[in-house]
Amino acid sequence: MKNIFLTGPPRVGKTTLIKKLVEKLKSELEAKGKQLLGFYTEEIKRGGSREGFKLTTLDGKEGILAHINISSPYRVGKYRVDIDSFEKVVIPILDQALINKEIFVVIDEIGKMELFSSKFREKLGLLLNAPNLLLATLGQISDPLVYQMREREDALIFKVTLQNRDQIGLEITDLIRKLGSERG
Repeated sequence: MKNIFLTGPPRVGKTTLIKKLVEKLKSELEAKGKQLLGFYTEEIKRGGSREGFKLTTLDGKEGILAHINISSPYRVGKYRVDIDSFEKVVIPILDQALINKEIFVVIDEIGKMELFSSKFREKLGLLLNAPNLLLATLGQISDPLVYQMREREDALIFKVTLQNRDQIGLEITDLIRKLGSERG
Protein backbone atom coordinates (compact mmCIF):
# COMPACT_ATOMS: atom_id res chain seq x y z
CA MET A 1 0.00 0.00 0.00
CA LYS A 2 1.30 3.43 -0.89
CA ASN A 3 -1.91 5.43 -1.05
CA ILE A 4 -3.65 5.89 2.29
CA PHE A 5 -7.07 7.52 2.18
CA LEU A 6 -9.24 8.83 4.99
CA THR A 7 -12.94 9.14 4.36
CA GLY A 8 -15.94 9.93 6.49
CA PRO A 9 -18.71 12.46 6.92
CA PRO A 10 -18.01 16.19 7.25
CA ARG A 11 -16.89 17.44 10.67
CA VAL A 12 -15.84 13.98 11.92
CA GLY A 13 -12.23 15.10 12.40
CA LYS A 14 -10.38 14.10 9.23
CA THR A 15 -8.41 17.37 9.04
CA THR A 16 -7.62 17.23 12.75
CA LEU A 17 -6.38 13.67 12.30
CA ILE A 18 -4.20 14.70 9.33
CA LYS A 19 -2.66 17.52 11.39
CA LYS A 20 -1.91 15.17 14.29
CA LEU A 21 -0.32 12.62 11.95
CA VAL A 22 1.85 15.29 10.33
CA GLU A 23 2.93 16.62 13.73
CA LYS A 24 3.78 13.12 14.95
CA LEU A 25 5.66 11.98 11.82
CA LYS A 26 7.31 15.08 10.34
CA SER A 27 10.59 15.13 12.27
CA GLU A 28 10.80 11.33 12.21
CA LEU A 29 10.48 11.20 8.42
CA GLU A 30 12.83 14.12 7.88
CA ALA A 31 15.47 12.41 10.05
CA LYS A 32 15.32 9.55 7.55
CA GLY A 33 15.84 11.92 4.62
CA LYS A 34 12.19 12.00 3.59
CA GLN A 35 10.51 15.28 2.85
CA LEU A 36 6.90 15.88 3.91
CA LEU A 37 4.89 18.20 1.67
CA GLY A 38 1.22 18.90 1.33
CA PHE A 39 -1.67 20.98 2.50
CA TYR A 40 -4.74 20.95 4.64
CA THR A 41 -7.99 22.85 4.35
CA GLU A 42 -9.59 24.90 7.10
CA GLU A 43 -12.72 26.99 7.46
CA ILE A 44 -12.61 30.77 7.23
CA LYS A 45 -14.96 32.14 9.88
CA ARG A 46 -16.12 35.58 10.82
CA GLY A 47 -18.30 36.11 13.86
CA GLY A 48 -18.93 32.37 14.20
CA SER A 49 -20.21 32.12 10.62
CA ARG A 50 -18.33 30.16 7.94
CA GLU A 51 -17.46 32.33 4.93
CA GLY A 52 -15.13 30.03 3.06
CA PHE A 53 -12.14 27.72 3.12
CA LYS A 54 -8.40 28.37 3.08
CA LEU A 55 -5.47 26.15 2.21
CA THR A 56 -2.41 25.97 4.42
CA THR A 57 0.69 24.14 3.25
CA LEU A 58 2.75 22.12 5.70
CA ASP A 59 5.43 24.83 5.45
CA GLY A 60 2.96 27.64 6.26
CA LYS A 61 1.95 29.13 2.89
CA GLU A 62 -1.72 30.03 2.56
CA GLY A 63 -4.27 30.50 -0.18
CA ILE A 64 -8.01 30.75 -0.60
CA LEU A 65 -9.87 27.68 -1.81
CA ALA A 66 -13.39 29.11 -1.74
CA HIS A 67 -15.25 32.08 -0.32
CA ILE A 68 -18.69 33.63 -0.40
CA ASN A 69 -17.27 37.02 -1.48
CA ILE A 70 -15.26 36.13 -4.58
CA SER A 71 -16.28 35.93 -8.19
CA SER A 72 -15.86 32.55 -9.86
CA PRO A 73 -17.84 30.35 -12.23
CA TYR A 74 -17.04 27.37 -9.95
CA ARG A 75 -19.49 27.01 -7.14
CA VAL A 76 -20.26 24.56 -4.34
CA GLY A 77 -23.29 25.66 -2.37
CA LYS A 78 -22.85 29.30 -1.42
CA TYR A 79 -19.07 29.17 -1.91
CA ARG A 80 -17.23 30.26 -5.04
CA VAL A 81 -14.04 28.30 -5.73
CA ASP A 82 -10.83 30.25 -6.44
CA ILE A 83 -9.07 27.91 -8.88
CA ASP A 84 -6.13 30.29 -9.46
CA SER A 85 -5.34 30.62 -5.75
CA PHE A 86 -5.74 26.88 -5.24
CA GLU A 87 -3.42 26.00 -8.13
CA LYS A 88 -0.81 28.58 -7.09
CA VAL A 89 -0.51 26.89 -3.69
CA VAL A 90 -1.00 23.21 -4.57
CA ILE A 91 0.48 22.56 -8.03
CA PRO A 92 4.09 23.37 -6.99
CA ILE A 93 3.79 20.79 -4.20
CA LEU A 94 2.63 18.11 -6.60
CA ASP A 95 5.30 19.05 -9.14
CA GLN A 96 8.02 18.68 -6.48
CA ALA A 97 6.69 15.27 -5.48
CA LEU A 98 6.60 14.09 -9.07
CA ILE A 99 10.33 14.74 -9.45
CA ASN A 100 11.36 13.39 -6.03
CA LYS A 101 10.07 9.96 -5.01
CA GLU A 102 11.26 10.52 -1.41
CA ILE A 103 8.60 13.16 -0.83
CA PHE A 104 5.69 11.98 1.29
CA VAL A 105 2.57 13.86 0.18
CA VAL A 106 -0.37 14.91 2.37
CA ILE A 107 -3.56 16.17 0.70
CA ASP A 108 -6.53 17.36 2.72
CA GLU A 109 -8.74 17.02 0.79
CA ILE A 110 -9.67 15.57 -2.57
CA GLY A 111 -13.20 16.87 -2.88
CA LYS A 112 -15.59 18.63 -5.21
CA MET A 113 -13.96 22.07 -4.84
CA GLU A 114 -10.42 20.80 -5.46
CA LEU A 115 -11.48 18.66 -8.42
CA PHE A 116 -12.72 21.69 -10.35
CA SER A 117 -9.02 22.19 -11.17
CA SER A 118 -8.02 20.23 -14.28
CA LYS A 119 -4.35 20.77 -13.37
CA PHE A 120 -4.94 19.22 -9.95
CA ARG A 121 -6.73 16.24 -11.52
CA GLU A 122 -3.86 15.71 -13.95
CA LYS A 123 -1.08 15.99 -11.35
CA LEU A 124 -3.02 13.84 -8.87
CA GLY A 125 -3.41 11.13 -11.50
CA LEU A 126 0.35 11.15 -12.06
CA LEU A 127 1.06 11.16 -8.32
CA LEU A 128 -1.18 8.16 -7.72
CA ASN A 129 1.03 6.17 -10.09
CA ALA A 130 4.32 7.59 -8.79
CA PRO A 131 6.28 5.78 -6.05
CA ASN A 132 5.60 8.50 -3.43
CA LEU A 133 3.66 7.70 -0.29
CA LEU A 134 0.35 9.59 -0.24
CA LEU A 135 -1.95 10.33 2.69
CA ALA A 136 -5.16 12.06 1.61
CA THR A 137 -8.72 12.67 2.68
CA LEU A 138 -11.37 11.74 0.15
CA GLY A 139 -14.58 13.69 0.02
CA GLN A 140 -17.80 11.72 -0.07
CA ILE A 141 -18.62 12.71 -3.62
CA SER A 142 -19.61 11.01 -6.84
CA ASP A 143 -16.68 11.58 -9.16
CA PRO A 144 -15.02 9.07 -11.52
CA LEU A 145 -11.52 9.92 -10.25
CA VAL A 146 -12.51 9.46 -6.60
CA TYR A 147 -14.22 6.18 -7.49
CA GLN A 148 -11.04 4.98 -9.25
CA MET A 149 -8.95 5.99 -6.23
CA ARG A 150 -11.16 3.94 -3.92
CA GLU A 151 -10.78 0.90 -6.19
CA ARG A 152 -6.99 0.99 -6.55
CA GLU A 153 -5.11 -2.12 -5.46
CA ASP A 154 -2.43 0.05 -3.84
CA ALA A 155 -4.97 1.97 -1.74
CA LEU A 156 -5.90 1.49 1.87
CA ILE A 157 -9.04 3.31 2.99
CA PHE A 158 -9.83 4.22 6.58
CA LYS A 159 -13.38 5.32 7.38
CA VAL A 160 -13.10 7.89 10.16
CA THR A 161 -15.79 8.14 12.83
CA LEU A 162 -15.91 10.04 16.10
CA GLN A 163 -15.50 6.73 17.90
CA ASN A 164 -12.50 5.35 15.98
CA ARG A 165 -10.43 8.36 14.91
CA ASP A 166 -7.84 8.06 17.69
CA GLN A 167 -7.32 4.34 17.04
CA ILE A 168 -7.10 4.95 13.29
CA GLY A 169 -4.45 7.58 13.96
CA LEU A 170 -2.31 4.99 15.74
CA GLU A 171 -2.82 2.45 12.94
CA ILE A 172 -1.89 4.95 10.24
CA THR A 173 1.18 6.13 12.17
CA ASP A 174 2.41 2.54 12.46
CA LEU A 175 1.65 1.89 8.79
CA ILE A 176 3.53 4.99 7.61
CA ARG A 177 6.50 4.11 9.80
CA LYS A 178 6.52 0.60 8.33
CA LEU A 179 6.19 1.83 4.74
CA GLY A 180 8.87 4.46 5.33
CA SER A 181 11.35 1.92 6.68
CA GLU A 182 10.65 -0.50 3.80
CA ARG A 183 11.58 2.23 1.35
CA GLY A 184 14.92 2.95 2.93
